[in-house]
Amino acid sequence: MNMPLEIRQAEVDDAGTIVEFARELARYEGSLQDVVATPADIASSLFSQRPSAYCELAEWNGEPAGFAIWSYNYSIFLGKSCLWLEDLFVAEKFRRKGIGHALLSHLARKCRDERLGRMEWSVLYWNEPAIGFYRGLGAKIDEGRHKCRWTAADIAAVASL
Repeated sequence: MNMPLEIRQAEVDDAGTIVEFARELARYEGSLQDVVATPADIASSLFSQRPSAYCELAEWNGEPAGFAIWSYNYSIFLGKSCLWLEDLFVAEKFRRKGIGHALLSHLARKCRDERLGRMEWSVLYWNEPAIGFYRGLGAKIDEGRHKCRWTAADIAAVASL
């Protein structure tokens, strides 16, 4: 029986779709002005000899429906590589079809199969639907940590100290 959902590793020809999903995600988060990535940027960073991140693309009946952008990181406490989920997004018209769950299950299998130490991600404090979704899948929300960030300008300033 053919399933309407397929999850596959994104390819270089998907770079434009990935940027469009990034724009939709940013619009939802109220940060559309922060999206400066172009399809060429995505192609360079995701599909080079040494990719800095990876993308799983979800398609519903052959139409792009969502994505998961992730990378490897490392836990010195575990002494193992881990998976960092940078972004998970499902386009509005495809929500409530199990696509987000399927993307997370796909990444969980990757973690299991590669014997990664853990999988982590962040969620915006105000995004109650996402928090409820993640909790429903057994995620522990770590209230004891704050996300830290340096922009390119911050990096330049600190690097020159």
